[in-house]
Order: sequence, then C-alpha cells, then structure tokens
Amino acid sequence: MIVNKYEFEAWIKKSYPDARICGEKREIRSIAGHSDKAKEGALFVCLKGSVSDGHFYARTAYEKGCRAFLCEKEIKLPGDATLVLVRSIREGLYSLLSDCYGINGDDLSLCAVTGTKGKTTTAYLLTQILNKAGYKAACSTTLGLFDGNVTVPTANTTTDLFTLVPWLSDLKSKGVRYAVIEASSAALAGARLYGMQFNIGILTSFSVDHVGRGEHRTVAEYLCAKRSLFSSYGIRKAIYPRDIYRGAFIVSDAEMTVPLPPDEEAVEKTVEQKIGQRFLYKKQWLSLALPGAHNRTNARLALCAASVLTGESEERLIPLLSDIKVEGRYEESEKNGVTVVIDYAHNGESFISVLTTAKNRTRGRILAVFGSVGGRGEGRRSALARAASAYADYAVITSDDPGAEDAFHICAQIYSAFSDKTRGCIITDRLAAIRHAYSLCRPGDTLLLLGKGHESVQKTKNGVFPFSERRIVDNLGK
Repeated sequence: MIVNKYEFEAWIKKSYPDARICGEKREIRSIAGHSDKAKEGALFVCLKGSVSDGHFYARTAYEKGCRAFLCEKEIKLPGDATLVLVRSIREGLYSLLSDCYGINGDDLSLCAVTGTKGKTTTAYLLTQILNKAGYKAACSTTLGLFDGNVTVPTANTTTDLFTLVPWLSDLKSKGVRYAVIEASSAALAGARLYGMQFNIGILTSFSVDHVGRGEHRTVAEYLCAKRSLFSSYGIRKAIYPRDIYRGAFIVSDAEMTVPLPPDEEAVEKTVEQKIGQRFLYKKQWLSLALPGAHNRTNARLALCAASVLTGESEERLIPLLSDIKVEGRYEESEKNGVTVVIDYAHNGESFISVLTTAKNRTRGRILAVFGSVGGRGEGRRSALARAASAYADYAVITSDDPGAEDAFHICAQIYSAFSDKTRGCIITDRLAAIRHAYSLCRPGDTLLLLGKGHESVQKTKNGVFPFSERRIVDNLGK
C-alpha cells in the first residue's frame, strides 16, 4: 500500500470523516500499531488499550522515522510531525486497515464465536468441518491463527486488528472462503473487533466468570460484553443452545436466532469410546474424538453453523466430524495403566464438565492438578475448589500462570475453599505437583492436568519460561 500526499486527506477521511489534520500531508507506506513496527513512511496509530496508551509511545515512533500520527488528543512532538486528530480511533480502525490491506465485506464470510466455555473447540470443529467438506476455511482462536494448514500462536484469545486484518488479507490471497473468529468478552468490552461485520454468530455457553480485578467489574458488565457481539457486528443469524442461562437474551438483537435443543431432546443414544464418544444424532451415528456432554453441544453447534454457512444439510456433514481433535482439549494418554488428561479447563463450569466426563470414563479414582491465573479472577478460585471437592478424589493445587502475584497466595485461596482439606495439598512448583500426583495414582485412575492445555509457556514473577504439559506427560514414569 502507498498513499501519496495528495491522496492523504481523502484517504484518512474515508475512515474518519471527523478527522482534523495538523501539519503537512504525508505519503504513507504502512500503518504501525506498536512502536516496534514504527519506521519512516508509517502512520503511527496511538491506540489506547486496557493496559497501555499508544500516545505515550509516539515519541519513540518519531525517533524511528514516523512523521504521521493518528491520535485522539494533541501530543508534543517536533514541528515536522503531522497529527491526525479523531474522536475515536477504534471507530474507524477496521475500515482504515481493511483499505490498507485490500479487504472488503465480500472477500470472506466471517463467523464469530463467543461464550464462557467451548469457544475454541466449537470454532476449530467448525473450521475443520468446512475444510473437510471442500470449502477453504481458517480460524483465529486461543490456539492461534490457523489458515487450514499451519497455526501461528498469538498473545491473546482474540488478537488485535493490526494482526487480524493482515491475516485476513493473506487468507484472501490463498482463496480461503470462511474465517471463524473467537471473540472473547475482554475483546468485545474493549471494542477490539469494532467495525467488523459477521455473517453468523455462535454463543456456546454463559455462566458467571471473568468478573473481578483485571476483568469485568460486574456480572452485568460481562453479560453486556457478550450481548454486544449480537447487537453491534451485523450478525444475521445467531446460533445458541436453547437451554443456556440468559442465552435468548444475549442473542436477541441478531436478525434471526437458531436455538439448538438440549442433549436429552436431540441425542438418542451415547456410547463412550476409548477415544471420545459416539452418539445418535439426526438418525445417524456421530463419532467424536472428544468425550463429554459439553463436547456434544460444541459439535452440534459447529454442525449447525456449517450448514447455515454452506447450505449443506447437517446429515451430509455429520461424518466429517469423525477424527477431529482439538489441541489441549481432553487430550488423553495412558501411562502404566493411568489415564492422563490434559485440558484447558480453567473456570468452575468447565471444571465440572471435565471432571464429570472423567468420572463417567474411569473405573478408579480421579486426581486433579490445577491452579488459577494471577492478577485476576479471584472469584473463580473458590468455584474451582468447589468443583474439585465435589468431583475429584484428590487434588494437588499448584501454579497456573501466577504472573506478578504470589503463587502460594493463589494456591492458599483455592485450598481455603475446600470442604475437606484432607483431600488436597499445595505444591506450587507445577512440574513437581504433576509428578507427585502421578506418584499417587494406581492403575485404573485418571489424572487430570487442568488449566494450561495447549499452552507452551508459564508466566511467573521471574519471567516467562517454556512449559509444555504434553512433554511432561511423555516423560512420566521414566
């Protein structure tokens, strides 16, 4: 992209009609949202986020060669800098970036997935169904940016537009037809996807979570964040499980809603398998590599969405689910007669789903290793303890991603909520905790490693370190 100085004002005002330009018109060759990307010929976007404010980094961008700045307030820079002052950067950012990268509304059919749990699984299942049906599809999820072949990790569940729009442009060049975007409540509350228009939206679940320090201030705020997806992003059809709490209210602003009946109405028979399960759905046996009632719901949501997007019948798409696995979601392996499961579950509702699933598949005891993230989600910690107390035989409480918060303090908060303290202990070192829990296991038992899932690092007050539970499991018992 190159915008010459004679086109500069018209180009800016296409996305920001209220823009006031202070300084000379500039030739623009790129757009930078981070000072690390700043260089000569770039327009530096002074975007304010929940943690940092781009206006504070304008001087660094200037020193790297930037002379044009998109900002919401006047900033002190040398006289040769051009300031583009707008009321709200987020209001026009998607339009600006889409114009820069040559994306328009007809290039890709977009689907958004939100919910307290099940987002990543549903988004990935939907993407793979579409690919196996012969339609090129990609997804942006907690796992990263998946183009149908390769996954590139990202920092957040829902990445920013500076990453997302170039990715969509790359998908367009590869002939991808559908893109599925996981929309977290934090991204929706922060208007991180503002300006995007989705063909369909999926609500997977809703329960009280992500409320407290560093997250949403109240349950009402969390509810409004989820609802905003269906009121502010042009969604034509909203798909959701009919029986979830506040589901009909959350999706009510969509043009059309598609409520899915609960398991007991839609599924006739369920059979547990060594890997996953199979169940009778729409008069066909559906084989799913993921166990549990929650994953039956995720699979049915994905099937319905694939049918809506393509016009294909669900009956034709059902066989395509047979061998799809999702990284870090109920990954089972066997070590000397002990079933070891890695799962990303990190809130009370997902804990109950995974623990009850394990209970149904285990002839022995259930042992769980888990912790909770630092700096936020304090209310979640007691919910984790209650779920573990109710459904696990023993728990080893350990670190998750404690960050700057003291790891033992987090573990102690969880342990204090245990009804029977003889059925749990604290070992803050997660590797030692896993090894200890495994040493307690007998053949026939199931060991659940919860909270980290697909993640490959651990964030502590001493820095970020490599940490792969899959690698740890591979070496258990050696």
